[in-house]
Amino acid sequence: MNLGSSNVVLRNIMHLGAAQIATTVLGILGTVATSRYLGPSDFGVLYIVVAFSGFMGTVVDWGQTYYVVREVARGRSDQPELLGTALSMRAFALVCATVIAAIIAVILGYDSRIVFLIVLGMLVGLPSTLYLAFGFVFRGTDRMDLDAVATVVGKALTLAGIFAALLLGGGVAEVIAANAIGGIGMVAVAIFFTARLGITIRPPNSAIVSELTRAGLPIFLFSVVINFQPFVEVMVLSALAQPVVVGWYGASRTIFGIVLSPALILAQASLPQLSRASLSLPEFEKMMSSMAKLLLLAAAFASSSLYVFSDHIVGIMFGYDRFQQTAVILKVSALFLPLLFLGFLMGTALTVVGRNMVIAYVTGTAILVGAILNWISIPFFQAHYGNGAIALVITAGVAEIGVLIAFAAFLPRGSVGWTIPITLLRSCGASILIAILFSTVSHIELWILAPLFAVAFPLVALVTGLMSTKDVEMALTWLRNYAGTATTTFARLKLRRSRS
Repeated sequence: MNLGSSNVVLRNIMHLGAAQIATTVLGILGTVATSRYLGPSDFGVLYIVVAFSGFMGTVVDWGQTYYVVREVARGRSDQPELLGTALSMRAFALVCATVIAAIIAVILGYDSRIVFLIVLGMLVGLPSTLYLAFGFVFRGTDRMDLDAVATVVGKALTLAGIFAALLLGGGVAEVIAANAIGGIGMVAVAIFFTARLGITIRPPNSAIVSELTRAGLPIFLFSVVINFQPFVEVMVLSALAQPVVVGWYGASRTIFGIVLSPALILAQASLPQLSRASLSLPEFEKMMSSMAKLLLLAAAFASSSLYVFSDHIVGIMFGYDRFQQTAVILKVSALFLPLLFLGFLMGTALTVVGRNMVIAYVTGTAILVGAILNWISIPFFQAHYGNGAIALVITAGVAEIGVLIAFAAFLPRGSVGWTIPITLLRSCGASILIAILFSTVSHIELWILAPLFAVAFPLVALVTGLMSTKDVEMALTWLRNYAGTATTTFARLKLRRSRS
């Protein structure tokens, strides 16, 4: 990779990273405002609608996210027809998906109000769905900055619409409708950018319709399997528990998704190194062990932090009185984080060695088993603890053990050494030990709790063998070297720009 392409990649990462941070913050603000105003019960109804829209969005996309970006990046001469066809297919698919969503909701026994809200949620997503086609073109032409601007503008307008709806006394329907404002804003920004760049749109082409349908099918099937689990969980929970329980669970997923993000980032960052190391089994095993140690150290920290600070986080974001059970769900979820973190690494490794469908088969089996266990266990936890959502996180955690075993079995023999399960046990041990130590003091003032945790976690990590003094020295050395390299790189880029 030459310096020019390296600069493009760096620029793209910076733009997308900044947009991700901004949209995450705006999304959290919207969730906090909505949950506090609506309360757990109506927030649970909203979460059901979001679950339907999210899963049906996979149907609408039909693999375009990857395929269209790839084709645009290759410089196709029929790009105007490709964009026009993608727009038309997304609009048609959204109408079909809306009908399917309504039928599923009726079959599952939802009342007329929830069915209406599901249909409304699908339809107001039309502008956002159309924008994504423009976003694919921006990404394919290495204009991630334009995609980032449009996305942030859309999220900001959505947040403004939600605030306005709540201030005017609106309920769930008004909050859902407010999302259309952000979508319309994104489309307007996209049209402005396409006009400035000279990008044209032409009517759909039947040959390209066939191409997108055929090429997107494998990606669509894989995406359906991956995205089916959260959809099934919400459907089962809403069928066996009250909307307030779904609201507690939905609030917990907002926080849990943020905690999981380091695992996703680290797993994605390991992809190039794992790809190169996969050409040699000893190197692959060594790289897997190194990445597992880093991931599981991060997992232990994330797990311990979530368990210790969940009461305070929930209190600040949602209000502890009405969302107390959300903290309980988070504490149970925290205990399984090391398994989930390692699962991301194993999944990345399977992708590297070309066994993508193994992920789909194993995940699909885990979803089926989990749905059966949830159907049995949710009523038990609902009757005895008043919170059936606890069953969801326990069954998901138990199922993850089977997933890890299956992933390891399908990886090349010898690529998963004994150091990985040993490190996993140490990570789980550190998390459990922190949970035991702080189980009686988690309600103390945050300004006292935080420094106690800052001292306790490194000590526990050292005691359990998860971290060594050598690791600490290496980390400090790496940080110093990285800071020096980053400073030098940005100085060179600044000098090149000033000369140009």
